[in-house]
Amino acid sequence: STTQRPAPGGHHTRHVRFIAVPAWNQVHARTGHMDNTDCWLLSDGTPLTMRPIEVTDSLALKALLEDLSSQDRHLRFHGAINVTSAWRLKHWTQVDPAQSLALVATASLRGHEVLVADARWVIDGTGCDAEVALLVAAAWRHRGIGARMLAALQQGAAGRGLRQLYGSVLASNRAMLALARGQGLRCSKDPDDRRLLRVSSDLRRSAAAPVRTASVAMPKHACVTPIGCADGL
Repeated sequence: STTQRPAPGGHHTRHVRFIAVPAWNQVHARTGHMDNTDCWLLSDGTPLTMRPIEVTDSLALKALLEDLSSQDRHLRFHGAINVTSAWRLKHWTQVDPAQSLALVATASLRGHEVLVADARWVIDGTGCDAEVALLVAAAWRHRGIGARMLAALQQGAAGRGLRQLYGSVLASNRAMLALARGQGLRCSKDPDDRRLLRVSSDLRRSAAAPVRTASVAMPKHACVTPIGCADGL
């Protein structure tokens, strides 16, 4: 159905077609990339859109990263790096569709599109597996956004015929580990770093069953960082 809803602040968004089907049904089975946008309403009626990242998202992505707290930066990147340098933003927005899937979630605030989440995977050197990363702005957590985007990443990777998705999470990041488990990812110790746990999704096994619904709320301070792909967001 098509409707027009007021955005926070009293302004109206443009007419948007809200698609009732789950996000992962919008991922092309052969290419593993989204055929179109996924629009849905949060429980308070706020409209959100998930779509592939675009080159023009550079400034919006920079704003998302600059708004991270020091704790969130530590959880997300496992260290101090300049996350808003020009070359990093270019790399993160100009992705190679043959090697990665990068999605963003956006909201319309006061007539402007605001980027509230970024989720992506990058195929590693095996050519069969991909490292996953996920980030949701603090003000937009606890609303199911992270789970919905993670489900779309899983479906996209399965559609590409990949073997597994994996990432590394600080053992202290219990919220992110809970989200990963809620989406069916397995958690195990990292043999090389006691600070980390490895989360992984066996896509061959999950291909025979539907991906879990993305109704799990995104916990506070839930950030995943892929190891071995330090400049992957």
